[in-house]
Amino acid sequence: MKDPSEVVGRPSARTNASLTPFPVLAVPVRRHILEALVAADGALERDELARALAAEVADGPSRRERRVALTHVHLPALADAGLLEWDRRAATVVATERGRAVATGDGSADVTPAGGS
Repeated sequence: MKDPSEVVGRPSARTNASLTPFPVLAVPVRRHILEALVAADGALERDELARALAAEVADGPSRRERRVALTHVHLPALADAGLLEWDRRAATVVATERGRAVATGDGSADVTPAGGS
């Protein structure tokens, strides 16, 4: 059975949101999204990102399920947190400076969550 947090972005009972200063990253797939964007070192098309995520987890959600979850759940949440920029018309995604810093653990950038102290 699929973990619902992998598809719809809701933390499961097994996820401890306090492990990260960014609660949005308590959902594992969102950390994978940032890692993929940093590894790409530039913009990725949403469909490329969905393919990359599907390839990481052989028994996970299908590419279509990932694409839907990316579009309606994960990308908006990460964009709202200031961790990526998402051009819906061009369907491209790129990590922001803050997103790269969070993904790489770079302590020199301001990685305080929006609305945080």
